[in-house]
Amino acid sequence: MEKVQGRRIQGFTCDKGVLKFGHRVYVPQDTMLKEETMAEAHHTPYTVHHGAMKMYQDLQTNFWWDGMKKDIANFLQRCLTCQQIKAEHKKPPGLLMPLPPLEWKWSHITIDFVSEFPRSPQGHDAIWVIVD
Repeated sequence: MEKVQGRRIQGFTCDKGVLKFGHRVYVPQDTMLKEETMAEAHHTPYTVHHGAMKMYQDLQTNFWWDGMKKDIANFLQRCLTCQQIKAEHKKPPGLLMPLPPLEWKWSHITIDFVSEFPRSPQGHDAIWVIVD
């Protein structure tokens, strides 16, 4: 606070005992205070569990702290509601195509990759499926 009042730190001001960065309130490196600020912004009935970018845009209009985007992303990864209602932004898969009955073994083979599984300890996230 003394450094700010002495004008030795650029961008920070002290207004009526409130430390500000620009026009936004500075949130100190206090984990509990950051968690409370993010919880208040995220769990109100008016926010409806929006994503990280929207939450960052809402918070950054009034607050600032170092590593804000990273903290918001980590906070949202721990929100069970957000993880359960996360929308998939992918084209839906096509219709299943049944295989005709075979006359001889190995006469018709299909191969496919099933992906986007959680990563294994070796770093793999797909399965190679071979159907005879």
